[in-house]
Amino acid sequence: MSPPALAQWLLTMLVPPGFRDALGGDLAERYARDVPEHGRLRAVMRYWWEVVRARPIALRRSARLVRSTEETVPGRRRVIGLWDDLRSGVRRLASAPVHSALAVLTLAFGVGATTAIWSVVDGVLLRPLPFATPDRLVVMQASTKSDAWYGSSEPEYLDLGSRSDVFAAVAAYTWAEPVLGDTLEPRRITVLTASAELFPVLGVAPVLGRTYTAEEDRRGADAVVVISWALWQQHFGGSSAVLQQSLRLNDLAVPIIGVMPRGFAFPGPAVQAWIPLRLDRANPWARNNHYLETIGRLQRDMTLERARSQLASLAARSEITYPEFYADGGYRVRVRTLREQVVGDVRGALLVLLGAVGLLLTIACVNVANLLLARGEVRRREIAVRAALGARSGRLIRLVLVESTALAVAGGVLGVGLAWTGVQQLPKLAPASVPRVEGVAIDATVLGFSLLLVLLTGLAFGLLPALTAARTPPSDVLEEGGAGRVAGSRRSLLRRGLVAVQLALAVALVLGAGVLIRSFANLYNVDAGILTSRVLTLRLSPSPAQHTDNPDVVRFHDDVRQHIAALPGVVGAGLVSNLPLTGGMNGWSFQIEGRIAATVGDAPAADINQVTPGYFEAMGQPIIRGRAFTAADRADAPPVVIISESLATKYWPGEDPIGRRFRVFAEDWPFMEIVGIVRDVRHYGVDRDAYPAWYVPHAQAYQTAYTSFRPMTLVVRTAAQPSALAGTVRNAVRALDPTVTIENVRTMQDVLNASLGTRRFTLTLIAAFAIVALFLACVGVYGVVAWSVATRRREIGVRMALGARAASVLRSVLGEALVLTSAGLLGGLLLSMVLSAALEGLVFGVRPMDPLTCIAVAVLLAMTAVLAALGPALRATRVDPLAALRPD
Repeated sequence: MSPPALAQWLLTMLVPPGFRDALGGDLAERYARDVPEHGRLRAVMRYWWEVVRARPIALRRSARLVRSTEETVPGRRRVIGLWDDLRSGVRRLASAPVHSALAVLTLAFGVGATTAIWSVVDGVLLRPLPFATPDRLVVMQASTKSDAWYGSSEPEYLDLGSRSDVFAAVAAYTWAEPVLGDTLEPRRITVLTASAELFPVLGVAPVLGRTYTAEEDRRGADAVVVISWALWQQHFGGSSAVLQQSLRLNDLAVPIIGVMPRGFAFPGPAVQAWIPLRLDRANPWARNNHYLETIGRLQRDMTLERARSQLASLAARSEITYPEFYADGGYRVRVRTLREQVVGDVRGALLVLLGAVGLLLTIACVNVANLLLARGEVRRREIAVRAALGARSGRLIRLVLVESTALAVAGGVLGVGLAWTGVQQLPKLAPASVPRVEGVAIDATVLGFSLLLVLLTGLAFGLLPALTAARTPPSDVLEEGGAGRVAGSRRSLLRRGLVAVQLALAVALVLGAGVLIRSFANLYNVDAGILTSRVLTLRLSPSPAQHTDNPDVVRFHDDVRQHIAALPGVVGAGLVSNLPLTGGMNGWSFQIEGRIAATVGDAPAADINQVTPGYFEAMGQPIIRGRAFTAADRADAPPVVIISESLATKYWPGEDPIGRRFRVFAEDWPFMEIVGIVRDVRHYGVDRDAYPAWYVPHAQAYQTAYTSFRPMTLVVRTAAQPSALAGTVRNAVRALDPTVTIENVRTMQDVLNASLGTRRFTLTLIAAFAIVALFLACVGVYGVVAWSVATRRREIGVRMALGARAASVLRSVLGEALVLTSAGLLGGLLLSMVLSAALEGLVFGVRPMDPLTCIAVAVLLAMTAVLAALGPALRATRVDPLAALRPD
């Protein structure tokens, strides 16, 4: 009896031809047996069920057949084999999660940190400046009878501009901080007052409108302004009609004639607009007023060395032509590339960071190499068993190679993520003193190099144990003793050598971090000449529309001082033109009464600062002799001055300068009587020596020292935490004048911290690298000691069976760790001596190879090594002699 015809037809439709006849015959035979045994109905139902199931069964059989056929094709067989090896390798890595996680994280941190730091170095130091042929741009600075370098005077700038044989063009600029007056909340912006040559020198054109011309840069010309992209977006919403609008600066509507392109921020990101310098070129200011920064573009055939030689000749001729301004050999011109000027003092710090992260990457690779060697040792027995069962050496090597590659790739992928995160976060952590950090991006070349390095490390040290095992007869591996022991000794020596290298590199990093920490602590312990605790500072800028002349500005500042000093919780209050620890002081030459100085080049010079009564008390800057300024030192009172200790010692040695007089080195300016001597202040930072300085009362400044500062910084000494009074002080100032601009509300402790920003940034990163390096070194010591205990288990069992005490075994294992540590420490100290020159410019009050720090690092490393080795050492003391002697 045949099966149902419809079911047979469906079977022919569902099953592939290669299986149709065989499967149809099997189902027909089963149907014939089922009819007599179970009845026709059940036989029909079962036949239909088998027909429905037939297609997926046939497809699975077909797939197996196709796969077995394709495996005979060499290329397809290799792909399938690699895929199987990869899955097997991932499973093996997952079976040792601690080992795998350590290797992946080590590689990831090495790749991520290296790429991030190098990207910062590339963005700040190496990336070309965003100007036309930036390698031709140079800056010039002047010096007259001192070691200090400063800007040029107006005649000196004009002299530089006349040297067409050296420069294609020369520009001059200075800064201004006008009030942006058409906002509800008045604010002061940074504006560059620059000559018309600036934009041609830089070779950058505006995206809208034009830059100002030489005619608009003449004295008496109408005011115009070129604004930055950021100001255009923020203040004008990016409107294309901006060229028909004006920018209100100091209550004056200035027509906008151009918008600079996005990213243009010369000389720094704080500048938001550029206005003409408008020098009186026919009658420039005196040669002793060095307030202009100068930048030039070298001629095509002019080298930097030739330019320096030519300008040295210019300076020598100027000394002869203008003896009243320059003493013999007193005028020098320094020429530097614009890149040197922009990078400034951060170059050394960034290069040290680059060296530190290079050491860290090396440590990471060495650590992974050690981990892979350890992993290879563990698998030697497995490989020997596979080889004994007939596995080919190529197949065995591929198994290990795929596993190592998977490990390296996982670490590299995670490292890319860490690099991206680091490049995003480092600019936020970097201090304002680090230039061009806002444009930092991942450097693809360095990322590729780091990934290639970790991949090669994984391949090389993953392959080494596999090659050794594949070439070693299985009997030598499966049996202890003989050649296996000799080879094991060589592998043990390699692993110990790698750990010693790792320790040496870690010592160099930890020692560098330790020296920087001591240096940083020294800086905070330096006597700056002032008291930074419980002091609040606010920068005030009275509106030019509300306070039109100097006497009115002086009255406003005096009202603020008295009003704030009367607030509850305020111990004292005063104002200063240049806040300590912030730089930016002005130096003036002066004439001492009764002493002849024929030229300004022969005259003494010192920094000048303007202060109000109450300032010295509020800042904690004590009067050494004489008196402080009082309310009686008004504009109509006899001119007075207070000098610093160093100024008194330098120009009145062995004398009492109180009652002596001097004046600004200029005709028709009044002599000022010295009424007090005040303590020196490290105005340019706690790591810089104090400069001689003199202080004039703010009320008399516009009569005795050229001008009175409109922006002043309010200094408030408080009885409690200064930040708690910030809102009260701000509101009190606003109550006196709602139009005043209030900026930089911060404590003096914040000012001190900001002055040390670059050092803190460098220290933080190197300390983090040192901690990671120490951890990796600890892992290396632990791994070697644990492996040694495992391989010496039988030996330890024999010793304990013969009566060795646990303390003896403990000393033996820990002694091995200390030998490794000693080798690493010695190598690290030698390496640190070689690299110590890199830290010279970053340390203060301590030597790069400070003995106390070296001792501390040695103790720390020894303790770390002992702690790392303690776990395996204690396990060694608990070895059961019977279990150790029992055959595997």
